[in-house]
Amino acid sequence: MTSADGKFKSVTLASGTYEKALKAGSKQYPWKLNTSVIKSDELKEELADALGFDEVTEDTKYNVQQQYKGKWVWCETFKYKVTYPGECYRVKGTQKIKATVFIDDMCAAGGIVEDNGDAYDFTLQFLNFFGSQDVTKANSVEALYTYDIDDSGNGNLDGADGTNFGFALAGQGTWKAKLFTVKKDGLTWDFSGINSISGNIVGYLPAPDCEACCANAAPALAFTCGEERTQEDNAAWDLPTAAFGTWSMKFNKKATIALLQQ
Repeated sequence: MTSADGKFKSVTLASGTYEKALKAGSKQYPWKLNTSVIKSDELKEELADALGFDEVTEDTKYNVQQQYKGKWVWCETFKYKVTYPGECYRVKGTQKIKATVFIDDMCAAGGIVEDNGDAYDFTLQFLNFFGSQDVTKANSVEALYTYDIDDSGNGNLDGADGTNFGFALAGQGTWKAKLFTVKKDGLTWDFSGINSISGNIVGYLPAPDCEACCANAAPALAFTCGEERTQEDNAAWDLPTAAFGTWSMKFNKKATIALLQQ
């Protein structure tokens, strides 16, 4: 830094030389940042780096302090915002998923086909009947389902790596002894099953992308948990995102009969 007249100082940074970047202040502040010259956060960050400030440790090598009102203080400070390099960042959002569930045996696993064509297997962890001491009158149900991309079929939810998904669905509903009837070739079949069930869903989804008009989708920035909250150590673009909400499943008589008559 150089001073020509004692009223201003110029600074030379990597981006260039800025005349009158600092101006003389009061006795408390010998030199102050001239915000009419150093305007942007980018220039303020560059000046802070030149003065020896370390953004990671939030410490500075600029070791000149003075006594003011009985305390050691920095005679002049300035603030700036740092935008970590990245096309976009993660925000809160919602998503509604509609799908068809196929179950051959209500006490076993099944399959899910979303409206967009994506298909998955799901695992039934348990399904219980309750509501009466008489099993023929215990027409309430409770169930726990899981589904993910785990090829083992165990429905594990511990493999989230930012590229996959996994869910657990818990809920309650009703069971009917005579859910629907099929007549074919002079014969009649009565079918029982779950009429409807609903509850809560929790799990994870793959790391989201940000969509932009006239631009390629870009990974959304988020930050990992750590002892220190620093841009350099915690920034990540491949973290799975937490998913939660409600779900409901209802018996589709028309679709079921059509499948049975194929």
